[in-house]
Amino acid sequence: MYAAEMSPRLTRDADAVQVVIHPGGRLGRGTEAEGGGPLRGGLTLMNRFRAVISDPEVPCEITLTVGARDGWLACESVTLAAKDGGPAVTGAALRGITLALYMQRVRQELGEAGGGGIINKLVDRTETVVVYEPPDLQELDGLDFAQIRRAVKAAKITPEMVASAYREAQASPDPGKNRRPTAAAAERLGISRGHASRLLTEARRKGLPGLGPTRPPRRRSS
Repeated sequence: MYAAEMSPRLTRDADAVQVVIHPGGRLGRGTEAEGGGPLRGGLTLMNRFRAVISDPEVPCEITLTVGARDGWLACESVTLAAKDGGPAVTGAALRGITLALYMQRVRQELGEAGGGGIINKLVDRTETVVVYEPPDLQELDGLDFAQIRRAVKAAKITPEMVASAYREAQASPDPGKNRRPTAAAAERLGISRGHASRLLTEARRKGLPGLGPTRPPRRRSS
């Protein structure tokens, strides 16, 4: 089964979804047969890997198998398993899966881990030796940003998506983002600041956390 960003809607609180990356055994060579290959920005995925997802909205253990496809990180398969003592896997659990959010969290986890050893950049190649080194945070963030932009091009931007990007900007160590979280969220999602502001207002009315109070509408002067 292959699903590349099957559901582009970010309808969950990203902070509530936990990810554990399992790189596999021996590091691969970045070949297609190993599930690896080139990624955007001059990076390389060395081999496919597993990501175990814990989503409080889905009472099952979710495992993604992730590889490189057409320059992007893509989900190759999804496995659901009942937790010890938990309920059986049901159709409701299947409908609760939100792959786009899970893949976003996988990329964030890899970014925080500096690529986790499985995303590298090529620095030298000879007839006998290929040399890789870990990417820097800017390169990893560029991959994440480009993939989000790709996913949302064909998607309706939701208040939940903007709220997630807004909270991410607030938590950023970059003052250019945390001092202007609405503008940062708009840039990340490829929409205007005014559109982002309107969706944030809707998100606050829905009671989504971490966004501050809803401002009362401005009165028009007579």
